[in-house]
Amino acid sequence: MNLQDRRISDSVTRCNQMETELQTLQRRRQGSDMHVLKTKGPKAVENEADSLAILKETTARHKRSSQLPSDHDVSEVKLLIKEELRRLQDQICAKNEIFCRPGPKGNQGRRGPRGKPGPEGPPSKHGPEGPRGSTGLRGDLGLPGIPGPAGPSGPKGVKGQKGEPGKSLSEPSLLQPPVETTVNETQTAILKCTADGNPTPMISWFKQNSLLPVGRHAVEPSGALIVKDVKPGDDGVYSCKAENLLGSVNVSAKLTVQCK
Repeated sequence: MNLQDRRISDSVTRCNQMETELQTLQRRRQGSDMHVLKTKGPKAVENEADSLAILKETTARHKRSSQLPSDHDVSEVKLLIKEELRRLQDQICAKNEIFCRPGPKGNQGRRGPRGKPGPEGPPSKHGPEGPRGSTGLRGDLGLPGIPGPAGPSGPKGVKGQKGEPGKSLSEPSLLQPPVETTVNETQTAILKCTADGNPTPMISWFKQNSLLPVGRHAVEPSGALIVKDVKPGDDGVYSCKAENLLGSVNVSAKLTVQCK
């Protein structure tokens, strides 16, 4: 209870006490009026009535003074009344002065705008370690690293055996030169040409004043020229040339085609 409440309570208590005393005196007067009139006469009764009126007036003035507080007390009482009204405005109907029944629940209002984010809180402690995840895909092969320094030399190996002396360099020479050959028409003609030398000579064939038969001739690894399905136009002189880095050798032979 605050100071204002105590002041009002004390004033009300004193007023109640004085009203109780006044009622007690009134009851005594009613019981003793006849006795005083008989024993003391009308004058004593009048004096006692005056005393009772004075006490009643004093009680009324004190009650009025307790009900008329100062301006400061009036302001505090108004504040207390407003506070009590605010507490009871949801429960007391102003019209009938009875307790109001709660009405139906209203619709939900629109959602207000999102507030600003609050300040960042202090960092918390690390939680327990989670389960290990599955193995990811293998990444691409990285770039090769920088070559490291050369290692120390190993022990010297055992000296190998002396090899056989190599073949000396030489110019090409024909071991089997081509010879004059006669074949019938539509047969196969073979002109041999075998050469030797170091390095191994390369053998090539030519036809004098013409080209070799297109699509019907071939040169074997041994150096021989083969002409298939000879025709009268294949008749002529053929040359075999063996050549390496040191020189070349050339030998010719005549091919005769007999018509049917």
